[in-house]
Amino acid sequence: MRNETRAMIRASGVCLLAVVSCFTSPAAQATDEPQDWRQFRGPKGSASGDARLPAEWDGHVRWRSELPGPGGSSPIVVGRRIFLTCYSGYGVDAESPGDRHKLVRQVLCFNRDDGKLLWQHDVPAAEIVARYVDFLRQHGYTTSTPVSDGERVYVSLENSGVHAFDLAGEPLWQRGVGNHVHNWGSAGSLTLEEGRLFVNAAVECDSLLALDKLTGEEVWRFKRVVGSWSTPTPADLPDGGRQVLLNEKPGLLGLDRHTGRQLWFYPTDQSVGASTPTVVDGIVYLSGGNPKFVAAIRPAAVSSGGGDDAAQPAVIWRTDGVGSGIASPVVYGGRVYVVDRGVASCLDAGSGAVLSKARLSPSEATFYASPVIAGKRLFAVSRESGIYVLSTEPKFVQVANNRLDDSVFNATPAIHDGELLVRSNRFLYCIGKDSDP
Repeated sequence: MRNETRAMIRASGVCLLAVVSCFTSPAAQATDEPQDWRQFRGPKGSASGDARLPAEWDGHVRWRSELPGPGGSSPIVVGRRIFLTCYSGYGVDAESPGDRHKLVRQVLCFNRDDGKLLWQHDVPAAEIVARYVDFLRQHGYTTSTPVSDGERVYVSLENSGVHAFDLAGEPLWQRGVGNHVHNWGSAGSLTLEEGRLFVNAAVECDSLLALDKLTGEEVWRFKRVVGSWSTPTPADLPDGGRQVLLNEKPGLLGLDRHTGRQLWFYPTDQSVGASTPTVVDGIVYLSGGNPKFVAAIRPAAVSSGGGDDAAQPAVIWRTDGVGSGIASPVVYGGRVYVVDRGVASCLDAGSGAVLSKARLSPSEATFYASPVIAGKRLFAVSRESGIYVLSTEPKFVQVANNRLDDSVFNATPAIHDGELLVRSNRFLYCIGKDSDP
């Protein structure tokens, strides 16, 4: 691995069209309760929240909002606003995808209380658009989840660039990140830390980028990222080290968060780097799907210069035969949970021992969404087999399977104010609190 810097390649011909304006002042969104869910998998990527959610959802759908098109991005919540992305104009109908140059991506803002649309921005496609084939037919053209710092919202729209808006929908800046495309599309979501926006642009320019959140200017670039559809993960280590992690095909990268210099590398030789690592108390938990494994890794703090002489992390344990190549692991209560192809597995976070497996019903489930935990229940959103609810205590078992509509569900849900936000290719849903004592 080498860390090289070159000039940014700007996506051409991208314009923004304001379709609906939001008339509410962003300053009015300041709130000290409840905790916002501002990024993929929530605060610090924990994928967990303090909520008491029902197992069976009949009668618990608080509201449902129709979306202008499909998409795989997750909803995020800032105060009383929800943000997500969709696309339309191309690749909506698998039998008749249409004209690639008519692709439009939508950035949407909804009222958290009732699901009403507050504003929408349309972003026309760049000149080069990937054809609607291979895995693009599974998840489409808006898979990256937005991120927010509480004052602005940032979205990554593949080779149409990264866009920043204020909470009222006014565009602030746009930055091209490369013009390459892939028949699998892009998937890694944005993350923020210490004023920097981390962008997995492996598809667009073979790089991981750090951008200044206020201007969009490039701070650093790590070059030669290979086969990565994962979300960059900031990690604060017990020794004070500040790193950013990225899962790629060869393995897991640990980079200095301030400079982008490679510190360490954990080889996995997986077929693709798609799942996102979870960091708890300085330990990194990583899951892979081909081959299947779950590993606990203690990051190396320093190295002599990166590349082949990079420091080696300490592998605390690695368990083969269980894991997921796309859905990310969730760590909660001293346990690691993974879901993949009709099976949910629970491992001991200290030793990697497999504590239990739950055979899901229906059993044909496949997962692009990552599981989340609310209270003592795990919620795993499958693509077409419903949303599975599993009890984590006292026994790890399936307790329900809920179906909301007949479209595809690719997005990881959000937990906010004791409720669950779930998006499909057709609708955004708010699932209410459990009223049982």
